[in-house]
Amino acid sequence: GSVDVTVAVARDYVAPRNDTERRLVAIWAEVLNRSPETIGVNDNFFELGGHSLSAVRLTAKINMGFGRLLPLAVMFTAPNIAALATLIASEEAEPFKILVPIQTNGTVRPVFGVPGAGGNVVSLQPLSRALGRRQPFYGLQAVGLDGQTRPLDSVEQTARANIAALKAVQPLGPYSLIGHSYGGVVAYEMARVLLEQGDDIASLTLLDTRAPSVMQGQLARDEADELVEACTVAAGLNGIVLDLEADQLRQLPDDAKIQYIGGLLHARGIEGAGEQFAAFYKVYRANLLCYRDYVPRPLSRAIDVSLYRATQTRDGATPRDYGWSQLLRDQLRIHDVEANHHSILEKADLLEMAGASFAPPELDDAAHEFVSPLEP
Repeated sequence: GSVDVTVAVARDYVAPRNDTERRLVAIWAEVLNRSPETIGVNDNFFELGGHSLSAVRLTAKINMGFGRLLPLAVMFTAPNIAALATLIASEEAEPFKILVPIQTNGTVRPVFGVPGAGGNVVSLQPLSRALGRRQPFYGLQAVGLDGQTRPLDSVEQTARANIAALKAVQPLGPYSLIGHSYGGVVAYEMARVLLEQGDDIASLTLLDTRAPSVMQGQLARDEADELVEACTVAAGLNGIVLDLEADQLRQLPDDAKIQYIGGLLHARGIEGAGEQFAAFYKVYRANLLCYRDYVPRPLSRAIDVSLYRATQTRDGATPRDYGWSQLLRDQLRIHDVEANHHSILEKADLLEMAGASFAPPELDDAAHEFVSPLEP
């Protein structure tokens, strides 16, 4: 396995300067299990040892403490206490952005990641860490996680919205796309549209993604099953396992189901989970419907496509290629990863195997050097 070398950036300690910053330091100290004196207002959450699970917990605590519904992606857009305090102080809610900068250092072409159903980009953070500090990495989060915007209705619509967001950062190809689970289907459609528009695709990486033809034969039976699945995913993002039976849920009226799950999450120490789960579940359901209705068209050109299969969740009914070969012009590269459907995101060695697919050569020509317009 690879050794995770996190370069600690030496920042000058800056003490909290107002009540909001002091309250935030206290919340960070609790979530990170550190003493408050060791946390300065300019320190980066992930550099202090935060990870995707603690980011979920942190956002929930901040939302509870300040009566806000900040999206999870705020941990990338405002990764320190000073930036968070400014955001909390500003009255207007942050406009919903699809594109989330997860790691912006490096001059090579970026990699764009699409998360699974529920659209939560925080789940992609381990992938970015595996790709390293010189590989820019952007997440494309689902519309609707703010609890206000309506989720998108189709894979095609999602792909178009994602392409518009991606073009704002990298106007010209070749593009490197990674998608996990349902996100792989969105990434496939993005690649298909980009090729049709004359753009180049450097690589398309599918992480345990079943092609729609295969997925549509294996869908959850009814809404109670779907709720259990969504709840399992949400709990997994929080690093906990919930004992939940579809039969228990079937007996509850619809609005009580979400409240019941919010209560379970709350009982496991995730405050404010009800509202966040309701928004997440709305997006999750919409994504499943998109998955169900999507009829993919084949790619117009041969491109480099890799499929990573999670060996711990395989079943006999799924074909070896997960149903993708019929849509491709060229052979599919298949890699097996000792992981389950969700832990595959944490298995960094997946990227060592695919070393060639990522980190395109540094762009020599200074005129083409890739600089993100999102950098301050």
